[in-house]
Amino acid sequence: MILNILNQEQQHTGFGTGSTHSQWKSDRIIQMQKLHEEHVIHSFDIFYSIFSNKLSEELLDDNLIEIMNTSCFIPVLESYLRNDSILDMSKQGDIHRYCLRLVKC
Repeated sequence: MILNILNQEQQHTGFGTGSTHSQWKSDRIIQMQKLHEEHVIHSFDIFYSIFSNKLSEELLDDNLIEIMNTSCFIPVLESYLRNDSILDMSKQGDIHRYCLRLVKC
């Protein structure tokens, strides 16, 4: 009976009585973050090579500009330039370097 009362008091307090074994795999998360960073860097590099080319003025037509304006390209650039702290920038220096290089061209 006393155990039953204690169990009722523990309910809804935020303290679990189940397993304390964590299912979180930090190595896997770090690996996924690195893969994401590489994809972003490669994407920025591709856009940079398109925009920095001397022929880019000929390649940029109204359709391409419209596609870019309706895509997530501009919001992604804005997010990297606006929302990251100095600490984030130091951890993800390559992404920010490529982002700034792309904005510069």
